[in-house]
Amino acid sequence: GLAFRTKLHKHIPISLVKARFANETNVPKGARCKWDRYGNRTWFTCGVSSPLTEGKALWSAEQVAFASRYFSVQWDRLVSYGPFLDPKWKISIVGRKAVFDSVETVIAGRAVHLMEVEVGIKEGEAGEEKRLYKAITKVLVEAGVEICTPTQLPKTLRLFEALQREGRGRKEGFEEDKQWPLM
Repeated sequence: GLAFRTKLHKHIPISLVKARFANETNVPKGARCKWDRYGNRTWFTCGVSSPLTEGKALWSAEQVAFASRYFSVQWDRLVSYGPFLDPKWKISIVGRKAVFDSVETVIAGRAVHLMEVEVGIKEGEAGEEKRLYKAITKVLVEAGVEICTPTQLPKTLRLFEALQREGRGRKEGFEEDKQWPLM
């Protein structure tokens, strides 16, 4: 699937185009890729970011080429919902360096607070991600953090779900089995 975002990165507004794949995929130079795990699901995710400059297009030529390589995009139908302040804190959890990512906004008069914990797994640690996932989940639950159940999703998708419930987003594409369909 494909996702588009605007956000603040180190206090600088940027636009971001991300593509998600079921398997490792050959992507153009300049795309940053990583494996993402949410709950029991793992995806290969790649993105291209660009600074937002007043008077310039929201999406750079590199982002348009990247997205168009995988999908037919109706660029004039994209709707902006940001940028949202996206603070990150470097933390240590179960002995690992991690990034705690938190977004807060108000939708229909209701505060929406979405969080992610990102922990890197090195290439030679095959199988280690399951143990770390269980250990990190245990620490978070014991600390009183509410874990998204039954399905854990990227915070951007949770934000889109909240917008859809308010009536500001399109309904299709938000069902469990249709979110960011895999290529």
